[in-house]
Amino acid sequence: MRLTGWSGGTPVARVRAALTLKRMSFDDQTSEDAQDYARRVPTLVLTLQGRTLRIPQSLAILNFLEEAFPDPPLLPEDIADRARARSLLNMMVCDLQPWLDAMPERRPDIWARLLAGTEHLCDPHGYAVGNTLSIADTCIVPELQRAMAAGHALEQYPNLVRIHAVAGMHRAFH
Repeated sequence: MRLTGWSGGTPVARVRAALTLKRMSFDDQTSEDAQDYARRVPTLVLTLQGRTLRIPQSLAILNFLEEAFPDPPLLPEDIADRARARSLLNMMVCDLQPWLDAMPERRPDIWARLLAGTEHLCDPHGYAVGNTLSIADTCIVPELQRAMAAGHALEQYPNLVRIHAVAGMHRAFH
């Protein structure tokens, strides 16, 4: 499999993390030059390619990886925990990331509510959902890395800070 995309974005980071957690070898052909990538590849952010496969968009790729390569799983075994992992994934990717992209300093109230909601759904110990890295962590850690790099204070979200510290030590996030 080959991963192409702009290497500076969180979508590429979450897919790299999932591929690493799945113990899959892949050809990382991401580019640090977003304009160069845009000229070479017609999709917006990233693409996972195989012999007969071309999947753009990180969430579609994460779902494909979980369905096509179920072991090791990225979703918890318990159905309620699976739903929570998917909720956290969507909160990070669909709710929080657009606010990071749109400069959250313009609406700090929404930024704070989104982080508080994410904080509330995360487990108080271990990773985001349980004691194993999950699809939720593949989305939370890159977004928190991005937020921290931009100088956003996260101290009032101890679960998120812990998840970033614990999961961030795994090779999937380096």
